[in-house]
Amino acid sequence: MSRKSCSIGSSRLRSEDAVLSRRACLVDSLIGCAGLALSGPLRSSAWAQEDPGEAKEIGGVQAIATKAGLGKFTIGRNEHFLGLGDTNDRFRAEALDICEGLAKEFLAFFHAKGFKVAYPEQRMTVIILKDDASYRAFTSDNLGLAVGGHFDLETNHLVMFDFRPRQAALAAGANRVNLFTLVHETAHLLSYNTGLLSRKRDVPDCISEGFATFFEMWRPAAQQRAKRRTPVGAINRPRLQALVEAGDFKKSWQPIGSLIQKDELLRPEDTRQVGYAESWLLIHYLLTTPAELPRLKGYLSALPPIAQAGKREQTAEQLLGPFDKLDHALQSHARRQWRR
Repeated sequence: MSRKSCSIGSSRLRSEDAVLSRRACLVDSLIGCAGLALSGPLRSSAWAQEDPGEAKEIGGVQAIATKAGLGKFTIGRNEHFLGLGDTNDRFRAEALDICEGLAKEFLAFFHAKGFKVAYPEQRMTVIILKDDASYRAFTSDNLGLAVGGHFDLETNHLVMFDFRPRQAALAAGANRVNLFTLVHETAHLLSYNTGLLSRKRDVPDCISEGFATFFEMWRPAAQQRAKRRTPVGAINRPRLQALVEAGDFKKSWQPIGSLIQKDELLRPEDTRQVGYAESWLLIHYLLTTPAELPRLKGYLSALPPIAQAGKREQTAEQLLGPFDKLDHALQSHARRQWRR
């Protein structure tokens, strides 16, 4: 990933149909029957008033929309999120509800782990567009087109579109793409706006994606069955499956030192899925292993400013431990999780 954005899709689509097919399989296994379908009643918000600091934000987004020929964006708010876009009120309201629900559990989880995280003073911006045509016009790019959106590090915006018009014949699958995209990218948005990560620091993509994939199994409370609740940090079996399908660890494993140093390993088709799987595995291991949690906290605190990037491997190995031992520990962790 570039500094421009984080996304679960490829930064450029070489073969869109092939990418969509692979993504659909991953999304189906991750989300199951849940989806952002908007079949329920529209919920009213008690947080309809504009924050004084939002006018500039809204004006900047609207200027981009006007330049792109998208016209006047409508606005929606809840307690911690600002929604802008050309989608309908129902879709926007439900998307913001999901963001709010995930935010609550995100902060509760990290507070319980002893992290100093908090809601930002200003609402976080989610740009919600009605279809892929609006998304392409607004972003002037195909970035995220295969999976419905992305998080932009430079603008600090989550940008998504309703996947249903694109896949009208596969409504259930499109709903799953909507939810999968929103959960993954909201995890990015929360990571960089609650103090867990910083946009001003040199955060390796595998760390950022590790936190986002850590939350991929989460579902809104209304879509979880009482006997099948998925807690934050549940084993991400579809990501583990990518390691299993890759075969022998000795042949397919990307050394953690290389993954931390080289963001580009998360982009090519031949290394992307294993790279994302290892990113999830790394964060899952560090967050759920009590002896490793202090190492993770120390490492995140020591990440250098962007201007001083260049010592990724040295910083990580000093604070997370020797890479050869970490690789071995992660491979063992993967086997243990798979057997559960």
